[in-house]
Amino acid sequence: MHKVSVSLILEVKELNAVILKIEEIRQRKGITKTHIATSCGRSVPWYSDIVKGRRRVYLEDISAIADSLGLEVSFSFSHKVSDTLSSVIVS
Repeated sequence: MHKVSVSLILEVKELNAVILKIEEIRQRKGITKTHIATSCGRSVPWYSDIVKGRRRVYLEDISAIADSLGLEVSFSFSHKVSDTLSSVIVS
């Protein structure tokens, strides 16, 4: 079986909800944008662009940001995404 690496991009409306929640948690915990960016090995403009909706966000980004906030993250996929992933994986 061959493995294929797949990066998924969150839909815009889902992304807005995730980013709003991340910002709420970040502010409540008193964590700076600099801390998040540094923890993710990225620049502050990278994180700021995510918050402003100027940058695509990948699952890997959300996972890294969650780690920097001390959160555990889990992902669930809709049937549509599962079908897409199934068609990409080559046996």
